Amino acid sequence: MKCFIIDDDTTTRFLIADMLESIGGTEVIGSFESPIQALENYLKQKPHVIFLDVEMPGLTGVEFANSILPETKIVFISSKKEYAVDAFGLNAVDYLLKPITLPRLTQAILKLKSVFEPENSTTDEGKEHVFLKTGDGYKRIRIEDITYVEALGDYVQIYTAESKFIMNGTLKNAYSKLLEELFKRVHRSYIVNMNKIEKIEDGAIVIGKKIIPIGRSYKKDFSDSINTFDL
Repeated sequence: MKCFIIDDDTTTRFLIADMLESIGGTEVIGSFESPIQALENYLKQKPHVIFLDVEMPGLTGVEFANSILPETKIVFISSKKEYAVDAFGLNAVDYLLKPITLPRLTQAILKLKSVFEPENSTTDEGKEHVFLKTGDGYKRIRIEDITYVEALGDYVQIYTAESKFIMNGTLKNAYSKLLEELFKRVHRSYIVNMNKIEKIEDGAIVIGKKIIPIGRSYKKDFSDSINTFDL
């Protein structure tokens, strides 16, 4: 995917470019501090994706997004949450809050891949589905539909929004079959799908009606992997 990065902050542009290089699958063909500069090059270079700051002098990110072709996908960047509604109203693929972390940017890239490659979306070595044992056979489940995994002695219980499945094995073995970009081990007994987290409060993760504790030894790694915005 060919990308533009448009942000009036030089450090942010360099940071995004470095992280995109480490993730792979993209090529930064333009980096601009001004959306007006980017417009001058847009039709000539025809990027597939634009990482676009919302607040910039001269022309806002939202105004810029309204002036380009609909086939160009937008990932908005901002230090403020309040522009998210306008951003998704423009069919933005994602909305990243600063400071942007590598895991969060990786999630955005996975979303972009699913847009551009719907028949072969995401993943690590083609892992898109798993077959989970049911009473009379096996059921094919999309990995991204798994909400969390819980260790139960010599078994693990795998949950989706509609069902749960029990399989032999350890949590470590289950983790190896999941997508490391989407899943994080947060406790000796739990793995969670980062995209299914609804909120984090009182040292625990909430997914639906389930409250999942964050283990002390996993807390720093988990904190580093989420994109937070503190008022």
